[in-house]
Amino acid sequence: MEIITEQGEHFDVPADYSFDFEFINPMLSEVGSQTAPGTLPYTTRNLKLLDYPQRFDRAKKYLIKRNVLLRVGTFQKRATQAVLKANEKDKIVTTFYMDEAIFYEKIKDVQMGAVNYGGTRTGTVRELFNLCSDVMFNRRVDDFHLFPVVAGFDGKKYTSGIWLNKIRIDPDTKAVSLWDQSTSQIEIDGTMVDVPFGFGITPFLKVSFVIKKIIEHFGYSVGESVFESDVSFKQLVLVNNVADAIVGGVLDYTQLLPTCNVSDFILALQKKFGLVFICDDTKKTISVTLIDDNISREPDVDLTRFAAELPRIEWHDNEQLKISAKTSITSAAPPCELLSDLVAKYGEITLLKNDYGIQTNGKLYYVAPENTIYRRYYAEGHIAASLQRFSPYFNYYSSKNKMMVEYASDDEQLPMFRNRIKMTKSDGNDVYNFFYVPTVPEIVLLNSSLVKEGDDIDNSKTTADIKMMFCFKVPELQKEKNSGTLISMGTTVKYDYPGEIWGNWSLRIAGEDGLYERFWRKYDMMIQSSNQMIYCNLNLTLSQLQMLNICTPKLLFNQPVLIERIKCKIGIDKFEITEAVFRTLREYQD
Repeated sequence: MEIITEQGEHFDVPADYSFDFEFINPMLSEVGSQTAPGTLPYTTRNLKLLDYPQRFDRAKKYLIKRNVLLRVGTFQKRATQAVLKANEKDKIVTTFYMDEAIFYEKIKDVQMGAVNYGGTRTGTVRELFNLCSDVMFNRRVDDFHLFPVVAGFDGKKYTSGIWLNKIRIDPDTKAVSLWDQSTSQIEIDGTMVDVPFGFGITPFLKVSFVIKKIIEHFGYSVGESVFESDVSFKQLVLVNNVADAIVGGVLDYTQLLPTCNVSDFILALQKKFGLVFICDDTKKTISVTLIDDNISREPDVDLTRFAAELPRIEWHDNEQLKISAKTSITSAAPPCELLSDLVAKYGEITLLKNDYGIQTNGKLYYVAPENTIYRRYYAEGHIAASLQRFSPYFNYYSSKNKMMVEYASDDEQLPMFRNRIKMTKSDGNDVYNFFYVPTVPEIVLLNSSLVKEGDDIDNSKTTADIKMMFCFKVPELQKEKNSGTLISMGTTVKYDYPGEIWGNWSLRIAGEDGLYERFWRKYDMMIQSSNQMIYCNLNLTLSQLQMLNICTPKLLFNQPVLIERIKCKIGIDKFEITEAVFRTLREYQD
């Protein structure tokens, strides 16, 4: 066994030295593959290569982790070495992280804003304004999209909230443009305020771009990725509520990101979309796949002939998935936890392309482009009809009588509303343009301050937390109903402005087009009706083990199974699998 530093220096390792490795399926673990703690000799050379971990009389904090290469004959593996303790009595106790575990260790304590996203855009505010306008109206392809959202909308009055990326449609000529809000005052905190040119313009970074830059920042390239093959993932963006992103003549990508660690962001993607990040140590790539797609594949290898024993099964009670996300933004919270509870109370839901088909019969109607459920009815003793509005952001689980494994994503669900902008024609008549717009929390100012007349000006930048919020940009420009003008539209659903389907799935959890049906149903069925633990040791060579795709189902005694983990001992002239654990995929009937 050789342990080699990045500088090519070798540790002192006994001739009979070996490590206990554990290869773990990244679909079934948030930890990744690693070794059990092992002991290295307490030699002068090893202490030097590890920067003397036994000493605490140092000026700088000790670097616990470092990159190394593990090599045994033809087997070699990049790893992150972590020193657990070092003294003459216990010697040097260390462990090694591999594959996904290396990636998880690297991203654990890194803020989203600390990643290199390729610098900043600089120029005059007019140049940045024109750049954003070109991207918004599909005249230019860039790292981001733009579309209108309303910040701080109260869910009741059209006039509440502040528009970001506001669109202006000339009432006379129908010409469309990005609105320069400095031409008129806007209301902030109950006061009419003059704002600078560029105020209210903020790009929304593509999630595919952010993931690519994160992967590259930590020394990998992107392999296979659902963000390249699925149209909905291609159009997915991170929404923000920064109102002054370009007013200083600088567009800084780090100001457009959620306030969280990279690990929190990756975990939210895993819990929301069932994403699996698979590291290829040899190619230095990270592939982004889906857990439901992986377990649906046909078994690629029959491991029966490699079985060293008859399988042993451990039966346990089945569980179920609960999928949830945050709903703290005004009007995002649903009336009850489950969609099935609402349906049980009022009956099945009718899908509509617009709100004109809502009848006054007390039944439920889902207005697709608005991502909203409505119910119109006559309340007892009232002549006028009442209209109820329900958020569609229900959690999902199938039974209230079964143990749950909850996947709670850390992102905020965005309500949508049919909102309007009033314009006055040259003849004095008012006209209205209608938009389906996502709503976000109240505006954040990072590059400017609100100053009341007579107060001192504070030129320091402010800081504020930006929530994690996902949304789509509809690929094609949409025809606004009243003017017929083509506009940019953001949405949380797979439906466009006229209610036609453009995408593959929506950002609500429950429902036929929801996240559960697209990303979680097959995995949920696995843990509800199968997922029993099988122990069966294997007689594989080291090269055969390395060639296994651990995320693809296998056959074992003619039954489909998924590898959970394989433990083995590797040393000079020594390789032995000590434990192989599988999960059943066969559906067992109740």
